[in-house]
Amino acid sequence: MESKVHNAEELYRSLVNGARDSIFSLSTGGLILSLNPAFENMTGWERSDWLDKPFPPILHPDDRHRALEIFRHTLEGKLSPSFELRVLCRGGDFLPMEFKVTPQRVENRIIGVLGIGRDIRDRQLLEDQLRRVERLESVGHLAAGVAQDFNNLLTVQQGHLSLLLMDKTLPQSVQDSLRQIQGSMEQGTALVQQLLMIGQKQVLQPESMDLHGVIGLVRHKLGASFGESVGWELDFDQDLPRIWADPVQVEQVLINLVLNARDAMPAGGGILLRTRKEGVNDEPSSTHPEARPGRFCRLTVADAGVGMSEEILQRIFEPFFTTKTVGESMGLGLATARGIVRKHGGWVEVESQLGKGTQIHVLWPIGGEVATEPPSVVSDLENSSTETHSKELGGETLLVVEDQEAVRNLVEQVLAHYGYKVFSANNGMEALKIWEKHGDHIDLLFTDLVMPENLTGMKLVELLREKRPSLKVIITSGYSAELADQKSLNNDNLRFLQKPYSASKLVEVLRDLLDS
Repeated sequence: MESKVHNAEELYRSLVNGARDSIFSLSTGGLILSLNPAFENMTGWERSDWLDKPFPPILHPDDRHRALEIFRHTLEGKLSPSFELRVLCRGGDFLPMEFKVTPQRVENRIIGVLGIGRDIRDRQLLEDQLRRVERLESVGHLAAGVAQDFNNLLTVQQGHLSLLLMDKTLPQSVQDSLRQIQGSMEQGTALVQQLLMIGQKQVLQPESMDLHGVIGLVRHKLGASFGESVGWELDFDQDLPRIWADPVQVEQVLINLVLNARDAMPAGGGILLRTRKEGVNDEPSSTHPEARPGRFCRLTVADAGVGMSEEILQRIFEPFFTTKTVGESMGLGLATARGIVRKHGGWVEVESQLGKGTQIHVLWPIGGEVATEPPSVVSDLENSSTETHSKELGGETLLVVEDQEAVRNLVEQVLAHYGYKVFSANNGMEALKIWEKHGDHIDLLFTDLVMPENLTGMKLVELLREKRPSLKVIITSGYSAELADQKSLNNDNLRFLQKPYSASKLVEVLRDLLDS
């Protein structure tokens, strides 16, 4: 019998001493009676420093009152849920810990309190990161909504401007002024595209691509403007696999990161560009909440600049946050880069210390690990053309569905100018009524993506294609993420036209589809 008791005591002692969590006991007077070795590893104290001493002084002053209340409730036999307290370490810092306590009983008499405490620093770090991610997602949704409204405004402005520029009888000074306005609008369009990227509302056009090729292209574009004060250091993985991504957006990410690296070194310095292939296992990441299992290419952009404080690091991906003076930056570079990378199924990690530079790591999925290619997309990010083509003139009949009156009037005016007959509707229900009367004569449907009356542009397309499967369709939107998931629309009779678009781009896409 004594042998069994001895073995049980040894087993208990082994479990307590080998535990990674701090296990302790308190007397009814609040003295610390026992501590296991994990306490020393967590706090840096020797156990002898605190044995037979009251427990409140080891806690943060703001936590002591709460801890004493829980202690008294426990001595009354009441059970408390787990709770968090900050514990004083030997170096003066406070360690966040999660505790669970229970009454210690002998023959139904409470003689003290037993407890266990766990270091929750890593968990708190992940929770903070997740909260920042959620906050950024909210800002991204807001930015995308604002971009949608701006795109409608820019569409009307660009369309009417294109019509004015087609009039060659205007005085040259007027034409020059109009082209100045056109240039400003194109800058506004680029800004809106950045907002859409932040909100991950851009349709991707991915392909299998060489990351090193994009790096070489960016070096060629930016190298001359950097001058001799900024040097380049390349550390490439020669066996780097190809990634599946949109080359234009990958280039945008790299340009933003390199420009930030340059700006962080006002006195000059070196920019390191490093590539590595990397596998992420199935274990949850302890360092980044957006990490996921898979095979990735890690692109690192590092500088030897001024670095960033912890406070700034917490905010660098917030849209419109910048440490530069007013007028130097809109604060969209890193926010845009992060939105693009997340859209591709990757994530961004940042390391920085004041005075010691910054390293930004971008994880790009390898091969075909992101979604298949979206429908055929015609982008209007190129400069608007004022040229007309003889084949653009036509007499076909079109059904235009657009809930924004100014945009709808513009489209009607442009199409009438080029000889098309137009039926127009401000929502899907009106469009269905028009189709019932004139559907046999309609050659093409031009519809906005997002519309009221619970009948979206895509739903309208599905309903009309049930009646005529070969119906040719142009879908337009300034908020286009929904289109990327509509694989059923991936066919030769569909085009997508991104708002804002010029009059000439509208007719070009229309004529291309009608002639296909």
